[in-house]
Amino acid sequence: MPGNSTVVFRGAINGYNKNDVINYISQITKSHAKTKAEYEKKIEILENRLEKANAENVELSAKLSEAEAEVAILRERLSAAEESLKTMQEVKSDASAVTVPDVEDKALSGSPTSVPSDVDVNEKLRLYDEISGRIGEIILRANAVAEDIVNEARNRSRALLEKTADDISETCKMLMSILDDAKNQLRNKSILDIKEVADTKATSSKKDDIMRTLNNIAEDNKDGDTK
Repeated sequence: MPGNSTVVFRGAINGYNKNDVINYISQITKSHAKTKAEYEKKIEILENRLEKANAENVELSAKLSEAEAEVAILRERLSAAEESLKTMQEVKSDASAVTVPDVEDKALSGSPTSVPSDVDVNEKLRLYDEISGRIGEIILRANAVAEDIVNEARNRSRALLEKTADDISETCKMLMSILDDAKNQLRNKSILDIKEVADTKATSSKKDDIMRTLNNIAEDNKDGDTK
């Protein structure tokens, strides 16, 4: 009976058949209870999805904060490495500035302890090249690690945002479906109410016609008896 199908009650002397009305109300009640349970289940599923998305968002935010902190540490190390490289470059410049005439002048001035040998200068240059090479590798590696961390955080954030957007879109669609179903049920109920009122008026009118006919018959019989 419930839904878009036409509802027809059997007639009775005093109106509609009581059992038909009771059965119809019972079916409508069961249908509404079933629909309500389905909607509540859908809403529960959507709430769980949103809760899960929020939890993932919090977790990702924490990981992103950790990644940013790690990047900050790496940048500090990069800054320190660059300072060390700068210092080594200054040392190399100072070592390269020592020429043979300088050595001869210092030897003539009677300061043998202040005269660096070629071995010392070459050793310093070798150490500089070795250390600067290591520092360069550290800088490149640190830059690569920092870039990987930032890219991973961005990609995960983008993926989560897309997933959250999809969940929200699906939620909106389901809510719109629920709203449309509710509107249809209200519309159908209004149609049934209007039909019931019309049927009631029609039944009342028929009863009046029957009573009027019976009264006329009674009057005619009375007049016939009198004659």
